[in-house]
Amino acid sequence: MADAMKKWLRRECISYRRLAKEMNQSPGGISNKVNGRTPWSLNDLLWLKEHYGLSYEFVIDGAPQCQKEEVA
Repeated sequence: MADAMKKWLRRECISYRRLAKEMNQSPGGISNKVNGRTPWSLNDLLWLKEHYGLSYEFVIDGAPQCQKEEVA
């Protein structure tokens, strides 16, 4: 379900090139991962969780992200 990750990148105005630079990878490698041609590594998933708060399930199969609620 690569569409969820593509939509998220588009919504956040993050290009494959920008994400690749941030993750110290090639734009082509990121494109392959986003489009489901190459699997995300555990290090990728940990990085995306740490830097963007994306769950593993969302990145891998497009499971919905839970919205964090602010507690007063």
